[in-house]
Amino acid sequence: MGASPDMVPMKLMRDDATLVALLSDGSNSIYPGDAPDQAEYPFITYQSRLIEPGTNLAGNHPLKGYMITVACLARTYLRTKEMETAVRSVLDGVRQTTVTIGSTTIDVRAIDEDSARDIKFKDTKGGDVGVFSTEIDYRLFANLP
Repeated sequence: MGASPDMVPMKLMRDDATLVALLSDGSNSIYPGDAPDQAEYPFITYQSRLIEPGTNLAGNHPLKGYMITVACLARTYLRTKEMETAVRSVLDGVRQTTVTIGSTTIDVRAIDEDSARDIKFKDTKGGDVGVFSTEIDYRLFANLP
């Protein structure tokens, strides 16, 4: 199976040394979808969903659009906010760049933040231990590979 534009955020995040240094197991602590039950905090998950496809301004290149939700999860609020800052520095405002995943090169037109929110909840695995999460929504547009 080939790479698709919704894989771009994981590739960009895994390639960023500052962000990876904040995670429990480096770049292996960034999960598409749900994290495994044995995942150690802090880690990142991301979900993507296809939104309306479009075209560029000239109308001659089909674009795929995705809504990407990145969740930074940690045992402390401070670590969550550090991770959030690092994610923003990697993803927000990306413009006209190419990202290679495996043998596929993806032409990313734009990644922009849409919204963000902080959440605190009890970890069902850790009893009364709190877990903090910051979720950031991004819109990603890329030319079809």
